[in-house]
Amino acid sequence: MNIGFTTLFSFRPHVEHMYYLLKQFELAGDNVFQFNCSGKISNCYNLELKQGNKFIECTKCRVGSLYSYSQKNCYFIDPKLHENLDQSSKDELVQSSSYSLTRIETLSPENKERVFNIQEQLHRPVEVVFANAKYWIKKNNLDFVFLFNGRMDITRAVMRACKETQTKFCCIERTLFAHGLQLNFGENALSLKEIHELEKKYRDKPLKRKQALIAANYLCSRFKKEENLEWRNYNKDAKNIHWPTKGDGLKVLILPSSKNEVAGEHDWRNDWDDYQVLFEKIINKLGASFDNCVLRSHPNWGQKIGNSKGHFILKYYKNWCQNKGIHFIPPESKASTSELMKQADLVLLNGSSAVYEASLLGTPVICIARCRYQNANIAKVILSQKELDEFNVNEFMNRPHEDVLRSLLRFFYTYSVRYAIFSKEIRAESIFDFWYAKTIDIKRLKHMMASYTLIPDDTDFAKNSDEEDEVIKYLQKRQWNLITAPKEDSIIRNKVKRRGAYVIVDKIRNKLKRGDL
Repeated sequence: MNIGFTTLFSFRPHVEHMYYLLKQFELAGDNVFQFNCSGKISNCYNLELKQGNKFIECTKCRVGSLYSYSQKNCYFIDPKLHENLDQSSKDELVQSSSYSLTRIETLSPENKERVFNIQEQLHRPVEVVFANAKYWIKKNNLDFVFLFNGRMDITRAVMRACKETQTKFCCIERTLFAHGLQLNFGENALSLKEIHELEKKYRDKPLKRKQALIAANYLCSRFKKEENLEWRNYNKDAKNIHWPTKGDGLKVLILPSSKNEVAGEHDWRNDWDDYQVLFEKIINKLGASFDNCVLRSHPNWGQKIGNSKGHFILKYYKNWCQNKGIHFIPPESKASTSELMKQADLVLLNGSSAVYEASLLGTPVICIARCRYQNANIAKVILSQKELDEFNVNEFMNRPHEDVLRSLLRFFYTYSVRYAIFSKEIRAESIFDFWYAKTIDIKRLKHMMASYTLIPDDTDFAKNSDEEDEVIKYLQKRQWNLITAPKEDSIIRNKVKRRGAYVIVDKIRNKLKRGDL
């Protein structure tokens, strides 16, 4: 087979993962081809994010690229090669980047100008990359393309080129807990297709003791704020506080997450768009009082991501809280979110991962947005007015905690293990440092490539829930000391190294902060 590989953005650990994959196919006798950027396009997501000197940023990106691992069959983007696209196509390619870069919650008049200005800056680059990717695919008669992300502007342009040339492709991303690869066949990295199919397949399948312990160990490490190889950990130095309102009735904790990264993505589109209106409808349905509701800001609203601040999101929710009389906790607060969850009668979310901690604690969760866990039966997911009208509050509030924990364990094992491919062969030592087995099962991967379907490393399950029940009891009693992950299989693994003088790149980069901070 002729197989193409491209990352374009030199984000860690994706380039290293991609090179490892490239070498696996090369060892199997396939022809491999690279598609790289030499910094000659006028703009991209990374340049807009950093807002630094273009020469410096592009140089940093190039020295961290696939080219730093191998020069073989390497194609560099030619800025003179260009193909005009219609306005709607250009907008579709850049909209996700423009929403992420501006970190907006609504496309209000004050936000539109900023969004459209960025989109204008990215239109020409995506047309250039699209034309070059088509040329590269046709020139090398590629049968398949592996690309990083597929969501952001120039990576999305490569994905569009694959679709237009009818070339099968797979978008690669980092997994939740770093081990293995997240593969999305025929879709970008935000696709919900594979995770939803897996959770539907395994949500009624009991876990074996080993599987349940692995899932529980991951859950507990998140809950205890331990270093668990997730890309970001928040609120690590949190302080316990008492519930800050004195209203009557249900205590409602609102934990919104930002939607800018998924805005415009087909799989994440909801029947309703304004989360404030939806939160109000849920609160009214519950018969709760706004003066007994607390909104805890997401910590990253107070952080810069690259050069982008979260003040638009902060303003959006702060103004709403002031208008409705909801107690507002700012993002920089050290207030423990877990402690607030314990004291709350229920938690309202719009898709965030806070569902895992709340469910672990036994606090009921309502989610009003499409998300990865929407079919997992962990939270009550309400996505339409009809579902809201049919929502039985008493049934929801009285659901046994054991039932929630069972669904939680099964989904979390699916998300953290079954959805992560080759997690035994690719192991993370830290956020940046990985060890790789000499070979992976290329035949299984090629079967996935042909069928456009994930085949998990682990398809096993128990005949009954006896072993699973034991671990659920540990969680209910919070016997954390009994929840330890089984030992890994003893596989010989090695580091992946860059070529020549490029070996110094990682030594320097590991001393710097992460690229999006």
